Amino acid sequence: MSDDKKGVEPVGSSDKFQEGVLFDKFPRAISKDRQLSAGAKLTFLAIYAVRTSWGRVDPSRQELAERTGQSVRTIQRGLNELEAAGWIQKRRYKNNRGTLRTSFIIAKKKLLANQQ
Repeated sequence: MSDDKKGVEPVGSSDKFQEGVLFDKFPRAISKDRQLSAGAKLTFLAIYAVRTSWGRVDPSRQELAERTGQSVRTIQRGLNELEAAGWIQKRRYKNNRGTLRTSFIIAKKKLLANQQ
């Protein structure tokens, strides 16, 4: 695994970082990144909410669009922007029905580095 991917790990409801970093510091961490558009930040917050509230790692682009009030195209641009900036990593897989899905892995390293 390359050094830039080492800080990218799944975030779940049993995560030891959840209490302080992910709930208390998260909005400040993402808001500090001035290279991200407002749409990308909103997309990230929706991914984060789905992940922490329901433990799901693979919300569809349509679901994210409905949750944020953005278009699916804006969601896609936001996802690309977030991945390029290192906030998320996308992983493709087939579910038990054989459907190709994308999971979004949140970069804890970025949250920890930007928590101050």
